[in-house]
Parts: sequence; C-alpha cells; structure tokens
Amino acid sequence: MELFKQRAGIDMTHVPYRGSGPAYPDVLTGRIDAMFDSAPAVAPYLTGGQVRVLAVSTPQRIPTMPDVPTLAESGLPGFDVLGWAGVLAPAKLDAVIQSKLHTDLKRALDSPSTKNRLDTLGMLVIGSTPEDFGKFIDRQVGNARQGVPAKPD
Repeated sequence: MELFKQRAGIDMTHVPYRGSGPAYPDVLTGRIDAMFDSAPAVAPYLTGGQVRVLAVSTPQRIPTMPDVPTLAESGLPGFDVLGWAGVLAPAKLDAVIQSKLHTDLKRALDSPSTKNRLDTLGMLVIGSTPEDFGKFIDRQVGNARQGVPAKPD
C-alpha cells in the first residue's frame, strides 16, 4: 500500500494490522476504505459479494479474476508487485535433509492435484531451487530497502 501511495502520488492514512484476517472486519464495515491482499485471502469475501476487487498488482490479469484489470491498465503503469510464499529452514540445516525436503516439495508442487488447487486459488507456482530462492529473497530484501519490488526468476 505504501508503494501504491508513492507511485500514485496520493496521501492515505496507513492503518497497521497484524495480518489481513484482523483487517477484514474493518474493510467489510467501511471503517477502512481499501487494502491490498492476496487472491487466496480475498477469494471468500469476493465470492460472497462482500468486497470488490478494483485491480490486481501484477503485470497481467490473473486467471481466477479475468475481469479485474491490472493497476497498469487502470492508469498506474509499471506497478508490478507480486506476493510470494516459500518454505524456509534453519541456515545450518543438514544438506541431505535440505535435498530431501526440496525433492519432496518439488514432487508435491508438480502433482496435478496440487497444481490444480493452487491455480484455483490464484497462485503461481515457481518451484525454484533452494539457491535460486535464496537469491530471490536477497533481492527482495535489498529492493525493499530501496522501495523497489523484486520479480521472481
């Protein structure tokens, strides 16, 4: 939301919440006017007609909401913010365990039922290597300090 405010050149009051779950009662009752959230988190409220999605922050429309324009289509070119999730482990995790964890996770992410479920939720599966994911996180942290969103490989 802060990046959106900056890029759009608008002033809005930041209302911090401990996650989107606690924010939804205030969105649904009109106590706050807007928020950014992930497609899976907003889906139940959208399906129930309780919220209206104005735009997505990704460069392309998402398959689960094909009628929702991107922020670029809505007049804010170059806005490209993608939420991400990943599996993390302690830095000193044994290499054999790390390899097995990666192999098992990749197998699960490659399964048709998992892919179908994640597609239904509006999630894009990258499924990179631990090394590539580490580089991505390093770029995310570095870019966040500069106010620039990182893009997945």
